[in-house]
Amino acid sequence: MKKYFLWIAGVVILGGIAVSLVYEKRKPAVPVADNKISVIATIYPLAEFARMAAGDMASVSSLVPAGVEPHEYEPTPRDLIAVEGADVFIINGAGIDPWAKNLLPTLKEKGVTVIDTSLSVELIPAASWSGEGDMSAYDPHFWLDPVFASRIVRSIADTLSLKDPSHKSAYEETANASIRSLEKLDAEYKAALVSCAKRGIITSHDAFAYLGKRYGFDVHSIAGISPEAEPSAEHLAELITLAKKDDIRYIFFETLVSPKVSETLAREIGAQTLVFNPIEGLSPSEVASGKNYVSVMEENLKSLSRARECK
Repeated sequence: MKKYFLWIAGVVILGGIAVSLVYEKRKPAVPVADNKISVIATIYPLAEFARMAAGDMASVSSLVPAGVEPHEYEPTPRDLIAVEGADVFIINGAGIDPWAKNLLPTLKEKGVTVIDTSLSVELIPAASWSGEGDMSAYDPHFWLDPVFASRIVRSIADTLSLKDPSHKSAYEETANASIRSLEKLDAEYKAALVSCAKRGIITSHDAFAYLGKRYGFDVHSIAGISPEAEPSAEHLAELITLAKKDDIRYIFFETLVSPKVSETLAREIGAQTLVFNPIEGLSPSEVASGKNYVSVMEENLKSLSRARECK
């Protein structure tokens, strides 16, 4: 009799575990509001552009959590389940989220609409010197160009209008307002950077080539496309020589990456450090303070103007 009761107890426990596992599998990673289209982006800036296109008509989220550097991020099983249940999935497509392309066949079968934002821009090849650990053929940081950002917002709005035609006019109106703010940002950059004493800057990793190309300044980076790509001693020596020759007085560092190498280089050449945010993600404190793409880009402009000694 005792063995019988032990057997019954075991069945109940195993059943409870099975139920909890099924629940966990079905539980969405991000809660979705009723009657709203579900949009999931791989990284923060793409989620931000989706919000700029959709306003409050969609439930938008990013897979990479606040405060996490996205280059080395790997999705969890729960993330993948959430993506399969979304209406729209937005990817970078140029190397920062390489795992996302592996999901495309499955997502097509499940009717998830995928937006590859790299198709809206002209990609820049990755720097030929890229440090150890870089694997990208192209530079994926195109969201830092406000003109490209406008294109992406428009592309997302057009896709959402097809997916959710009952709100087409609202998507267009919301996107138009957002694009006007991005056009204003573009004009601010052009005006502030028109006359600067210094042309070059040194950044912690190779994230600002699109910004430099758009507004006419040279970007020299310590690490490669990925901030985890280690620079060689030879490359650091070249940067020290360049900084001394061009009298570069500021070395940029980032909020989501250790500033140690930037600080070491700054001490070597007698320079100061400044934050230059690649907006790959926001820190929890930045989110709590209400910062967004436009506000951080405005902060970047102040730092850039200071480092380049713009009038």
